[in-house]
Amino acid sequence: MNTGISAIALTLSLLALGACSSADGDEPSAARSTASSSGEPSSQASPAPAVRMRDDGGQWTNCVPYSRSEGDFLWTGVRLTADADARLVRVAPAQANGVHIVGAWVAEAQHASGAFVPWSKGDQFLRKMDWADRTDADGAQLSAGTKYSVVFRLRPDARHLPVQLTDLTIDWEADGSSGSLTNDTVLQFARHC
Repeated sequence: MNTGISAIALTLSLLALGACSSADGDEPSAARSTASSSGEPSSQASPAPAVRMRDDGGQWTNCVPYSRSEGDFLWTGVRLTADADARLVRVAPAQANGVHIVGAWVAEAQHASGAFVPWSKGDQFLRKMDWADRTDADGAQLSAGTKYSVVFRLRPDARHLPVQLTDLTIDWEADGSSGSLTNDTVLQFARHC
């Protein structure tokens, strides 16, 4: 019996608390105003980003046993979708400790999968995208409704193993908006993994 009375008292208390919250003029939290780029209050939600990553798998770490004879590596693990016309301003890792980025390109790729392989074995992955029409990643123009892969040629410093590349950041701008995307993949090169 006491349990039933306690449940009723708790329910009435919550109802009263809800009535007090709405009685003082507060809006529900989902409808709160946010500041727009002009600094004026706005009740509109912020617009969707013009560029987004197609993969939202969270962080993964890949370690490759590396020797100087393997040379450069291909990484195509970053896939983008342009929901509006946009320009990539900067594509760079937060840290490239001992990994030199020889080149970074963007190519249309509807069905390309990610790869992290020696450059000499990368042809099978590059064939899955419009590699002939690639463009440098920094400054690349993206067209609305198009899917892309960001392709990297990486050269590990074999004298200082282990080395790694982390937190690839892509800064973009579109008509009146801009944003930044981060891929938190960790690519490691070591003598033994």
